[in-house]
Amino acid sequence: MTKKRMTIAKLLTSAAEPSVPATLFKAKCAESLDAVHEVQRVLVITKHGKPFVQVTPVSHVAPNPIGFMAGTVIEAGDIVSPDLESWQESETDPLHGRP
Repeated sequence: MTKKRMTIAKLLTSAAEPSVPATLFKAKCAESLDAVHEVQRVLVITKHGKPFVQVTPVSHVAPNPIGFMAGTVIEAGDIVSPDLESWQESETDPLHGRP
């Protein structure tokens, strides 16, 4: 019985977490890179059956930590000025009774 050889592109589209042994990646490096770019999925390269590295398409790169939340803040009014109306003075307050 012969095994059907699965192309890297088919592997990327069919497997939940696609991975290939390092020897297969070495033999089909260019095909693997093209498939990762075309399918836009991460490919994990294994060594001795354990995840070793992953090949990630450029669009999956983590966002820049500076400015990645731009435009997501909702204005909540003045949060700097004191709210004297809701302040309750305490007997233990070191400034109690001072003007």
